[in-house]
Amino acid sequence: MGFSNYFRSGYFYIMTADTKVEMHRTLVERVMVNQLNIPLNYFLQQEAEESHKWIKTNKIKVNYDFDHTHTILRKFNSTPQNKNFMYYRRIIIDEGDRVQFDKFIRKRTFMFMFDYPVEFSREIVKGAFHTPLLNPFHIYSDHRFISGEEYYGSELHKKFIPIRIIYSLLIFIIIFFGIMHLLKKRDYKNLFLLIISSLYFYVTIFWHGNTRYFVPCLIYSSILFGSGMNYFLSFKKNLI
Repeated sequence: MGFSNYFRSGYFYIMTADTKVEMHRTLVERVMVNQLNIPLNYFLQQEAEESHKWIKTNKIKVNYDFDHTHTILRKFNSTPQNKNFMYYRRIIIDEGDRVQFDKFIRKRTFMFMFDYPVEFSREIVKGAFHTPLLNPFHIYSDHRFISGEEYYGSELHKKFIPIRIIYSLLIFIIIFFGIMHLLKKRDYKNLFLLIISSLYFYVTIFWHGNTRYFVPCLIYSSILFGSGMNYFLSFKKNLI
């Protein structure tokens, strides 16, 4: 994968572009809008100006007409008056230049985090608790609301949270007993593989706070859940 990217762009890299810019699009936006007490659009325009300045300074080749017929910009329409940094990323012609642009955005992300360490730490911890919060109502809310932003700001979302917490606790309690069951059986190899695989996906996305990114962890957790259910069934059988 790395060599394929190198022959195509002139840069050796393995991680996708999202790994460099997603934290800025979500975590930085949430924290800085609150800290600076400014509208989201104003902060996005500020970052767009910094991106445009970087493009000019580094003499990056761009096509300003490229994005006009493409998808709507994140959060608001793609117009000359309203742009975010992703607009400038899309109009960069060479992939190698986009790779450098992604590094520039990642550098700005770290800059904000170093300037506001407490605020970012608080938001990251909040995301760490919210990410594994299971949502059995996803299909229901997805059909009832036009967008996720509208749902998360609704009273229905607040109403579902206590139910989701209870539901999640029940699932994770069974998973905990599944872990104990495998420990009792001394099945250390499979237990290690399941836990390390779940942690791999969780560690890479826990700061995001979006529960749908926890889905890959559920693949491995489901095996532990099955082990937990097997423990309860065997316990009941022994009682009988």
